[in-house]
Amino acid sequence: FMRKKIVLAIACVREASSAISSQPIITIFPIVQVVGLFAFSIVWGIYMAFLASSGDIVSKCFCPNSIGKDSHLNITSTSLVDSHDGFCGEGCLIHKEMQYSNNTVYAGIYMLSMWFWTSQFIVAVGQIVISLSISLWYFNRDRKLVSNATFLKAVSIATFYHLGTAAFGSLVIAIIKTIRTILTYMEKKAARSKQKVVLVIMRILKCLLWCLEKCVKFVNKQA
Repeated sequence: FMRKKIVLAIACVREASSAISSQPIITIFPIVQVVGLFAFSIVWGIYMAFLASSGDIVSKCFCPNSIGKDSHLNITSTSLVDSHDGFCGEGCLIHKEMQYSNNTVYAGIYMLSMWFWTSQFIVAVGQIVISLSISLWYFNRDRKLVSNATFLKAVSIATFYHLGTAAFGSLVIAIIKTIRTILTYMEKKAARSKQKVVLVIMRILKCLLWCLEKCVKFVNKQA
């Protein structure tokens, strides 16, 4: 039984090698994907830097009364203060943090979802292009005619007929990933406030969304 599986795997690798050798330009396409994602990351990072710096710096007074096992301070007061020596009372220190308006928070969530959507879109387009190029090679009766032009034909077909499919599939995955990220943030807040029931609910929801994301990715890749 195992011998048959090994022989089948060897045959698949041999055929894949033959397909790539017929279209050597296919090996460059992943590099193009990485370059595109890197270029988007630069623009996205600049927008996120401006967004992160658009909040207001607020001074708060923190009075640690004990230290837990994880060395995190328990906060007992969050009153606004104005001091120049770094202290706001006996045993209390001034802590400065950024506060953001609701519009800024919503903009951050939007930018995060755009990152997920774009990155997944680039991956989906790559899967479609490579699948098309291998299909054109496999179903061609005279494989001697297969060349780099076949790969370029696959790129053309994907561009004119399948970008919408890639965009829709990547959008579904991006929505799931965004919700998972929000749940992760809520989970951390619940852990800090020691709300065990809420923490368990968040973890269950994250697990369910993880399973859903894996299913959607499988359908996107195989459909």
